[in-house]
Amino acid sequence: MAFDKLEVMRAFCRIVETGNFKKASDTLNIASTTLSGQIQSLETYLGIKLLHRTTRKVFPTVDGLQYYRQILPLLDELDEINQEIQQQHSISGLLKLELPSPVADFLIVPNLPSFLAKYPQLRVEIGSSERISDLMTEGVDCAVRGGVITDDNLVAKMIGKMPFCLCATANYLQLHPPIHTVQDLQKHDYLAFKFASTGKIAKVIVDDTSKTQVIDGHLFHGSPKQTYNNAQTYYQAILAGLGIGYVPLAFAMPYLKKGDLVEVLTDYPLQAMPISFVYYYSGYIPKRVKVFREWLDELILEHPLWQI
Repeated sequence: MAFDKLEVMRAFCRIVETGNFKKASDTLNIASTTLSGQIQSLETYLGIKLLHRTTRKVFPTVDGLQYYRQILPLLDELDEINQEIQQQHSISGLLKLELPSPVADFLIVPNLPSFLAKYPQLRVEIGSSERISDLMTEGVDCAVRGGVITDDNLVAKMIGKMPFCLCATANYLQLHPPIHTVQDLQKHDYLAFKFASTGKIAKVIVDDTSKTQVIDGHLFHGSPKQTYNNAQTYYQAILAGLGIGYVPLAFAMPYLKKGDLVEVLTDYPLQAMPISFVYYYSGYIPKRVKVFREWLDELILEHPLWQI
């Protein structure tokens, strides 16, 4: 059977997304039997089985899922190229982002309405966590990363910083000895944050003009009594008065202003984490990535807390 490979690739993506031949055929305005024959032709052409078919559901094989993840951004990119030719000022398609949760929660998402209002035809998919994703295999257009970027396959540019603070509730501090020096932390409970992807504990780095000092859980009661690997749960533990935590200043700021949280060791400057904009180098930068980067640069200029 002769078939249009590009259109069948689009149809395959629609089947994966709907999990149903009937729903996919309805949206594509073609018969289910025709669609089924086209997918079989594509499987024959590729030499792999793309879909598992049951009486109630259709879902991709392992090879099919990998194929879907690889062709979807290519089809989106092709659509955008065509649209750029047709309408030079129209931005559409899917923009897939990966962000550290503090950047997503306290910078990007609260201000996202202005970006979407500017580009109403653009769809946005945001992944936010402390996990480092593989941009290419996961079909991610671009990401914001914290720390030093070591992947040579990525184009990276530092765009800002994420300042941190050590803090606890006023009630916790009233019930425990005062804190004037780093050594005073030995009498306190520390809430540690562990990165789920690496298993490493976040280090508190004091960075002054004379020396750089790492504060870890062993400076407290021997070792952290509590460890968390989810940022939101970690924040709630600090707000519950369970101990001293190490958090982005963007999270703590509203609570510090209200007096719900109190910053400790304010005479000891903590090292801020650099944040960078990254994308996978492929020679072509989609316009949706360019406009997001431009918007993000402007956004950071409006928020001094995040500036370098």
